[in-house]
Amino acid sequence: MNEEPQGTSLNKPLSELSPDEFVGIDWCAVERKLKEDYVYRKVSEENITPEEATRAYEEMRIRIDEILFYKWDPIHLSDSNWPRDEYAFYVAGAMKFALENEDWRPLADYLTWVSTRMIEMTEDRERDEAVAELLHAVAHDILLIVGKDVFEVY
Repeated sequence: MNEEPQGTSLNKPLSELSPDEFVGIDWCAVERKLKEDYVYRKVSEENITPEEATRAYEEMRIRIDEILFYKWDPIHLSDSNWPRDEYAFYVAGAMKFALENEDWRPLADYLTWVSTRMIEMTEDRERDEAVAELLHAVAHDILLIVGKDVFEVY
């Protein structure tokens, strides 16, 4: 695959990143690169067409966006008439941490960092970990076992 476009990588640990540096990242370029890599991987590993892989990516993106709004929701807007796109700016970052890590914990760190540093809310690590585990499952097409119920996530 191609190198990452300039301005798309996190050149330092998230904990050392300022909110201004975070906003300065070209998240559209990040998402284009994620999509390109995802489609390439799905086509080569699962023997599906690029169109099917692109559709799978778009469905995953929608699910991640919905989970951020309805489950993560650090501002508690999902039960109000607030615009549905409140957390849309954070979707690419969530996808990056979900797709590029074998474990959900870096994604939980991202969600905690966003909610405390960017949105300036009180930390809710339990919520961030639960949502990160769900997002990671969605991104990796795995079964998520919650209690005694099994939910297929794909």
